[in-house]
Amino acid sequence: MELEEVEHFDWLLMDSIFEYRRHFEELNAQIMFVDEMPPKLVAIYDTNATEVTEQILLQTIITAVPPANDPSSEVGRRIPIRMHVITQDWTATDEDGRIWPIDHILADGCFTTIETAHPIERHRYKGGGREYAVASAEAPIGDQAGKLVIVRNEDESSSVYWTPDKHGLAQTQD
Repeated sequence: MELEEVEHFDWLLMDSIFEYRRHFEELNAQIMFVDEMPPKLVAIYDTNATEVTEQILLQTIITAVPPANDPSSEVGRRIPIRMHVITQDWTATDEDGRIWPIDHILADGCFTTIETAHPIERHRYKGGGREYAVASAEAPIGDQAGKLVIVRNEDESSSVYWTPDKHGLAQTQD
């Protein structure tokens, strides 16, 4: 871009969008029962009586880890976790079909946070009798790839959009 074109983006005070993604290195779960532990578990069910697979159980724990106030402070550090995950109205069944109420899940493990910078691209478009200043950057949300698009309006406000990438999942750097 020429210097004159860059001046059209003096409202954009950043050069990159930063993504923070947690990578769980190890994660253990111990199911804690209201009374005694059943002799042999067959299945676990959530509040809606939906069977909880191992993947759903791990995702429940990962979701329960509180977000950091400043995720950049976690980058490159090994963060231990030990917490009680509330499982209100969860139950388990044993091999005899008996139902056992679950009190909570005791979770422990650790994670690291990975920071990825996504450079912001600046574009200018002309059409319909006006000029458009548009900035965009890759910005996945969860596992869904997408772009963050910022459009400068004539009244000097900005409109922000997120558009999903219809081609698939976000790439991770694990």
